[in-house]
Amino acid sequence: MNPKKLIILGVILFLIFLIVYLFFSLSESPPPQPVKPPMTPAPAFKQVTPDVKEWGDRIKISNIEVNNFYTDAQSISSDGVVSIFNNGQYQISYIGRGGFFQISVVESPFDRVREEAENEFVKILGIAKEEACLLPVNLTTPQYANPEYAGEIFPLSFCPG
Repeated sequence: MNPKKLIILGVILFLIFLIVYLFFSLSESPPPQPVKPPMTPAPAFKQVTPDVKEWGDRIKISNIEVNNFYTDAQSISSDGVVSIFNNGQYQISYIGRGGFFQISVVESPFDRVREEAENEFVKILGIAKEEACLLPVNLTTPQYANPEYAGEIFPLSFCPG
């Protein structure tokens, strides 16, 4: 065979191979795209505070009627934390989303400041100590203030059990 015929035969075979390759590669369907689950928007959080105008001077927390501390709150955060009282020795807050009161003793001595905080708590809410025992209350102290009591949650000292 002469070299001219070999070159022409090579080109023809190359073109046939190229056409077959292109035919199969283009006829294949594109790889399937992964199915994405539909996006569900997250619910928008609203500030958890009652309409204090509607509720008046007294509100109910855990079925106990207390003074409406929202009206005189030092601050109300967007996530429903109501700062009721803070004198530098202790802080009294209401955690709206959790539905409980938080009393933080941030000075020493723990027992004296705790007693003052509990008395102020009862006074602010305008309730008897017996009623305060029926409310959900977390009384805590940080490590820097009272290391021996830090990390514990105490009940109100005047409550039984």
